[in-house]
Amino acid sequence: MKTRSTAPNRRGRRSLQPRAREMTAGLRDAMDAVRRSVAVLAARVRDAHAARVWLPLGHNS
Repeated sequence: MKTRSTAPNRRGRRSLQPRAREMTAGLRDAMDAVRRSVAVLAARVRDAHAARVWLPLGHNS
């Protein structure tokens, strides 16, 4: 298995690594927030469907 070198290459990418890790962590956090939001939305839709909320509002379906 290949391992990545932490030595800087000629373009100095090693200095960009902390920012790249920070950005990746931010993306991961955002995706976790999306997953939580979707779970909340799904639960609310299930609850609304179970309560048949469309009927008191005068809709057939």
